[in-house]
Amino acid sequence: MKDGDIDYSGYTPRELQEALEGINPKTFPKNYENLKVAYGLKFPNAPIINNEPIKVNEREVPKNNKKSSLNFYYQTRSVFGSLLALCAFLSNPNTYLYALISIPIGLLVYFDFKNRKSKILFLQYFLGLSLYSFIIGRFFFENDRLTNTGLIAIFIAFGAAINVSLVIRLYEYEAAT
Repeated sequence: MKDGDIDYSGYTPRELQEALEGINPKTFPKNYENLKVAYGLKFPNAPIINNEPIKVNEREVPKNNKKSSLNFYYQTRSVFGSLLALCAFLSNPNTYLYALISIPIGLLVYFDFKNRKSKILFLQYFLGLSLYSFIIGRFFFENDRLTNTGLIAIFIAFGAAINVSLVIRLYEYEAAT
């Protein structure tokens, strides 16, 4: 193997840091440059390695700025808002008409996603939660309120574990674009 043959793109952040600590830039200058580029792609906010600035082509560095993070924060709030409204309104037969409010919000969220996988995942979750909430409302609604079993079923459907995994997957899909 000669200098410049190592592909660092598949290295984990820890492996990249270990490689940076152990490489001799004078003996392996091409590998050292490739390693700095891979490190710069994994850590775009870390501009200096061994007192040298990283020279990375700007087009190769993924956009990870404050604006995109803030946009995703508001997008996530919209996802939760539309799903929570849908869940609340469809679980109560007296408020089915109000569930229509969540449809335009859901459409705005849907069209705000840039990645096709995000759109499909959100649509599946939106439709699945709609059907689930409707069924819970039909079977567990008595005396103008959800029964305790119905409330537990709704909290399970809209639980933290499900929503956190949804947000993580949406973030991964959107970050890939």
